[in-house]
Amino acid sequence: MSSDGTTHTDSLLALGELVAEHGIRVVVSDLDGVLRVFDASLWDELDAMTGTPDGTSFRAVIGHPYLDEVVRGRGTHARWRELAALGLEDVVGADGRFLLNTADLGAAKPEPEAFTRARARIGEVLGEVLGEEIPPERIAFLDDSPRHVEAAARCGWHAVLHRAWGTERAAPRLP
Repeated sequence: MSSDGTTHTDSLLALGELVAEHGIRVVVSDLDGVLRVFDASLWDELDAMTGTPDGTSFRAVIGHPYLDEVVRGRGTHARWRELAALGLEDVVGADGRFLLNTADLGAAKPEPEAFTRARARIGEVLGEVLGEEIPPERIAFLDDSPRHVEAAARCGWHAVLHRAWGTERAAPRLP
């Protein structure tokens, strides 16, 4: 808990509310400024949900040696395909097809084109899996950059600003 009485999971609570209130079908999260700073217990919960040994998800996603290339936008999700072998196929999809990154999309946040291409990919991949069209208002976005959150909201996505542990106040939600 931070000094102002809030917890570092406030943005996750805001995200949960969005899912419950707005019928969110897809959540897109930043890797470097959000997933890297998650509480370790959340990774353990993911391992429990996927039936993998404790620590598998964290090591595969955050502890993976290829992470720096992905964070810098130079690495494609093709290298992440080995995650399925670790038992995380439900999370990342067959061949990592649920992963989105700058190198694969050919556009970077906060450019509107990055969100347009990400939505197209979501529609192509998850629309097939879920058997339904995924309109922008059914997508939630979690990022630590106000510019990225604002850009996602301008593209019609519900967006939540994630703040680093110890600096978080009530998580702003757009729109």
